[in-house]
Amino acid sequence: MKPELVVPAGDFEALRAAIWNGADAVYLGGKKFNARIQARNFGLDELEQAIRYAHNRNVKIYVTVNTLIADRELNDLDDYLTNLHHLETDAIIVQDVGVLKLCKELHSDLRLHVSTQASVCGISGVKFWMDQGAKRATLPRELSFEEIRKIKEKNGVEVEVFMHGALCYSYSGQCYLSSFLGERSANRGRCASPCRLPYNIITGNGTTLRTDGPHLLSMKDLNLSEDIGKLVSAGVDALKIEGRMKIPEYVAVVTGIYRKLIDDDYRQPTHAEQKELEAIFNREFTKGSLYRYPGGKAINSGRPSNRGIEVGAIVGYDESFKKVSILFSEAIRVGDGLEFMTSFGYKGLVLTKLFTGGRRTSEILPKCVGELFLPFQPIPNSFVRKTRDSSLHEKARATFSNQESIPQIHNSKINFNQSRGYERLSSLVLTTKNEQTKKSSKICVEVNTLDSIRHAIKAGADEIYFGGFPEFTKNLDLNNYRQAIDIANESDIPITIVLSKMMGNDEHLKEIITTLKSEGADKFLVGDIGTLELVKQMGLTAYLDSSLNVFNRVARNLLFKSTERMTLSHELHLSQVARIAGGAPGEIEYIVHGPLVLMLSEYCPVSNAINSEDKISCRKTCNEKGFYLKDKRDLLYPVKCDEFSRTNILSSKDICLIEHLQELKAVGVDIFRIRCQLFKPNMIPELVKLYRTGLSIDNIDQGEDESLVSLKEKILKLSDRKTFEGKINTGIE
Repeated sequence: MKPELVVPAGDFEALRAAIWNGADAVYLGGKKFNARIQARNFGLDELEQAIRYAHNRNVKIYVTVNTLIADRELNDLDDYLTNLHHLETDAIIVQDVGVLKLCKELHSDLRLHVSTQASVCGISGVKFWMDQGAKRATLPRELSFEEIRKIKEKNGVEVEVFMHGALCYSYSGQCYLSSFLGERSANRGRCASPCRLPYNIITGNGTTLRTDGPHLLSMKDLNLSEDIGKLVSAGVDALKIEGRMKIPEYVAVVTGIYRKLIDDDYRQPTHAEQKELEAIFNREFTKGSLYRYPGGKAINSGRPSNRGIEVGAIVGYDESFKKVSILFSEAIRVGDGLEFMTSFGYKGLVLTKLFTGGRRTSEILPKCVGELFLPFQPIPNSFVRKTRDSSLHEKARATFSNQESIPQIHNSKINFNQSRGYERLSSLVLTTKNEQTKKSSKICVEVNTLDSIRHAIKAGADEIYFGGFPEFTKNLDLNNYRQAIDIANESDIPITIVLSKMMGNDEHLKEIITTLKSEGADKFLVGDIGTLELVKQMGLTAYLDSSLNVFNRVARNLLFKSTERMTLSHELHLSQVARIAGGAPGEIEYIVHGPLVLMLSEYCPVSNAINSEDKISCRKTCNEKGFYLKDKRDLLYPVKCDEFSRTNILSSKDICLIEHLQELKAVGVDIFRIRCQLFKPNMIPELVKLYRTGLSIDNIDQGEDESLVSLKEKILKLSDRKTFEGKINTGIE
C-alpha cells in the first residue's frame, strides 16, 4: 500500500490546490488552538465547507489542535472538539498531552494524531501516546532513517514524517526564543521566527568569528524527493509537506511533483522536477538528519528567504540611465521576480518592462542579453536570481483555479451555542493535594561540575541536580558521575542525574540509564515523555523538567501518574502557575534563577565557523573556548553542548524570581530550582543563602534590609549577567 500524501492548506484556495494536485489528506487549522495562527486559516463555517469539499473528492481533512492549552481555554476547547466531531473531521493533530487525555475521556470518537510539536523522539515516547489513544505519530524532523525504522518496527503504529519544506532550528515544541524576545510563543502558534534573524558568533574572549553569513540559525529547506523509496522501506505510512503559510501555487507545484513520484513507484525526480521545486521556493535544500550528523551544513547562513534559481549574470551597467545588461542562462519574461546583489544586500523587483537590443520585449530566451532599468545599482559581474517564475505560477494556478466553487452548506452541523459548562471537565482537572505529605519549601541546585556540587552542599542546598552541559568531552564520563554521587551521598544530600533530552535511540538511552544506575543513581531529571517512560519501566524515579511543557491541570494529572515531581513551564503566568500547582497530587517545581534553555538543536551554528564536522572535537572546542550568539541588540546567548553534542542556546539573561518567592510559595510551588551551570562555584553559597532568606520572609516589608527587593540588589552584584522575570507577570499569547 502506498504511503498517504499529506499536504498543507492555509486557506481554501490552498486546499483546492492540494486536492486537485493529488493530496490524499490535507491538514489545516482553525482560528484558534493552531500552531500557525498567523495563516488565514478556517472559521468553523469554513471548516465545514472544507471538509464537505474534500470528502466529496475522497480526500481526508486533519485539523490541527497543536498548541499548548491553558486551563481557562479548556471549556472552549471541549466545545470546539465537539463541533469537529460533528463535522466528521478525519483526525485532529495534537501537541498537548492534556488535549490527548481530554479527547480520550470526552471525545473518544475523534481520531488523534501526534504533532511533531510533541517532540516524540523514541519508541517509548511513541508508545506512551499510543497507549493514550493516538493512532499516528508525526516524528521529529531530526530523526535518522534508522531511528524512524526502529520506531515503526517496534511499535507497529502509523508513522508520519515530513519530507519537504521549512525546517525549524530547534526541536519543535522546544523553542522558547520567540517568547523570550516578546510575548509570541511558538508553543501557542505565534512564533516570530527569530531563527531567521542575523547573529554573530562571539568567542569567550570577545572575538567575532568570521562566518559565511549572519543568519546563523536559518535552516535550509528539507527536500527528500530522492528518498521516498527509502522512507517507504522504513515502514513510513504518511509523507508530509510543510507549508501552511505558503501560497497556493507552492502547494500545487510541490504536491503535484510528489504525487507523481509516489505513483511512479518512488522513482527519482527528473532534473526538470527538481528545478521546479527550487523555483517555487527554496532556501537551498538539505536532507537534514536522515543519513548523517549534519553539523552546520544544514544551515543557510547567507540568507533566510527564498533564493530562487540562478538565471544569469550582469555584463554591463549604464549608471546615467540606471540600465543594467544581463546575459541570461534561463528564459525570463515580464512578470518574473528578479533579485540582485547590491552593496546594501539583496534587492529585488517584479519585471514590468524588459528590453533586448534596445527594443521592448515580453520574454528573453537563454543565452541572450536583456536590459532593464533598476532603481538601485547592482554589484558588477554578480549573478542574478529569479525568485518568482510567472510561468510556473500560471501553470500551477491552472491546476486549481477553474475548479468548482466553494460548496454552500444548507444544513449545518455546527452548534455555536452548545457549551455544556465546566462541570463536564471537573473529573479531568480536579484533584486534592495531600497536605499531610506536603513538605516545607526546598531549594534544589542544578550544577555540572564536581566543585559546584561541593559548594552547593556547603551552602545548604536541599537537593542537587547534576548534569546538563559537561566540561568533560566523553559521551558519558562515568568517573565524573561516580564522584558526583559519592560526594552527595557522603553529605546525605539527595542527588538527581540530569539526562539528555530528545534521544531518538531508546536502546542507547537505556544503556546509559543502566550504567548510571550501576554507579548508584536512582533518580533522574527527564525532559521528554520517552525518557520518562524508560526510567519508569526500569523501576527508577523520574522527575519532570520544564521541557515537557505542562500547561494545564489535565496534563498535570495525567503525568503525575508517572512521577512524583514536575517542573512547570516557564512560559506560564503566575495565575496559571496557581491553577496548576493548587491541588496538585505531587510536588511542583519551578525554576527561579539561572539561564533558561531557549533552543535545543541537532544543528550547530559554530561548527561551520570553526570548520568542524566531528561531534567530539567540536564539543570539546565549544565547551573549552565558550561561544555566544550576539543579536542586533548586542545581547549574548551562550551556546552549550550536551553530552551528545546537541546544541543548547541559553537565555542572554538569568531568570531571577527572588521577588516572587512568596507568591510562588503561596500558590503551591514546593521546589525552587537554581540553575548554576554558568556560575563560578564560589558564587553558589551566597546565591543559595539569598534565596533561603527570601523563602523565610513571611511579611514583605520594603523598608527592611532583608526585604526581597534588597535581596534582588545583592544578587545583581554577584554576576555580570543581567536578569529578567520570565513570563511570571506577562504570560504569553
